[in-house]
Amino acid sequence: MGKVQNLKNVIAGFALFAERNHPDAWLNIIGDGSNLMPLRSFVEKEEIPNVNFTGYRPRNEMPSYFAASDVLVISLDDAPLFELTVPLKFYSYLTASRPIYSVVNGEVARMVDRYSLGISADPSDVASISRGFEELYYASQAELMNYSANAAELICNRFSKEKNIARITSILWPSLIVVKKAVLNRAV
Repeated sequence: MGKVQNLKNVIAGFALFAERNHPDAWLNIIGDGSNLMPLRSFVEKEEIPNVNFTGYRPRNEMPSYFAASDVLVISLDDAPLFELTVPLKFYSYLTASRPIYSVVNGEVARMVDRYSLGISADPSDVASISRGFEELYYASQAELMNYSANAAELICNRFSKEKNIARITSILWPSLIVVKKAVLNRAV
């Protein structure tokens, strides 16, 4: 957990949401890093309920955490560099086929919205983040299942290694044949 993950704003948004009497909602934060202790201190100082820090967990345990979650949160600071970035975590979330809460501006938010994978919030606006938690909390089971199905479809059709190799090969193959013929014609 580093500062660029914008978890302080996510936690602050969750706190506003939790204040509206949502005792059964939990924010589970998995991982460690340079920002873990400041985040824990923030939660304790502000007395924010239902935030759980699990600490470091091995990568092979993550699928079970994803499966146990209703929604997976991806967040980054509001900075131009991060608008162009699609973190590896995003693809892991797609593979988990869970609804995604994007607290990121840029490409990740565009993909979440374009493919109906979940919802997005402005990473610099704590009230917007809180409203996103509220929207997801009250989403119907059908809506959440639709987000999950869209994630599964996207990972299968758009980000499938086999399908992408086939697409690239179909684009390059005619060029390779032309190159090969040109090389053969020169040799003669």
